[in-house]
Amino acid sequence: MQPAVINFDLYKKCLQMLFQTSPPSTSLSGIIRKFWAMDACTIQPHTQRIVPTGTTEIIFYLTDRPILKGTYKGYESTSCFHGPTDTYFDLEVQGNINLFAITLQPHGAFWFLPQPMHELFRQNLPLRLLFPKTALEWEEKIAQAETFDEKIKVSEEMVFRLISKETAGFNEKRIARTLQIIHPEPGKWYIDQLASEAFLCRKQFERVFNEQVGVTPKRFLRIIRFQRALFEKQKNPELPLAALAYQCHFADQSHMIRDFQLITGLSPGEYFENCEPISDYYTP
Repeated sequence: MQPAVINFDLYKKCLQMLFQTSPPSTSLSGIIRKFWAMDACTIQPHTQRIVPTGTTEIIFYLTDRPILKGTYKGYESTSCFHGPTDTYFDLEVQGNINLFAITLQPHGAFWFLPQPMHELFRQNLPLRLLFPKTALEWEEKIAQAETFDEKIKVSEEMVFRLISKETAGFNEKRIARTLQIIHPEPGKWYIDQLASEAFLCRKQFERVFNEQVGVTPKRFLRIIRFQRALFEKQKNPELPLAALAYQCHFADQSHMIRDFQLITGLSPGEYFENCEPISDYYTP
């Protein structure tokens, strides 16, 4: 398989000039990780490989829309929900890119979506399909908002309206704590250990986790360990692959190679040669 072809010089220049990010308000920090936007950037045609981050996203396309390729099931829409996934997909990007996005916590969408998260696995769905009563209003207000901060205000108001669970139940608290436990060193944990920490049997834990996060605990640990490897390489670009595998608690380098191929379609060497080692999960 040929690696994705990415014009990084053009892409990085565009991001440096026009990329904006912001944390959510404190009251929504358990649901939303960050808001981000890319404004009025004209990009030459290229393919960009998107890899799993352990999170989901809501994206509003204000101008041209990338073309989705790969195993992700997608629909053409002004706004869409990118569901949980465990493997890569490619975007064919060109034209004028102007978008506003909301990156959710791994279990964040469970708080306001009408169905269990595992039903949205590898799905890219229009917001109008998920929220037929409010999506059009949300799209119109985002389009009318003149600034990044105004778009954030609109989106926080809409999320508050959509939240269906006023207080966290026991299972929501269990999964929130599980995610906190995993975060520092995902490679150190086994499923039975996490189930025990959540005071659930393994079968119950896997069911509840899949319902709230959208992937099984095993797949999630693989994704976050991969993201940790990207973060360590991001901090230390000269780190050898064998040392990276040891530092991120892979059994050995061959296991790291296997996980990279499953998640990105590329070996670690191919990935770091063609893609910048930036972790969307661990980078603030």
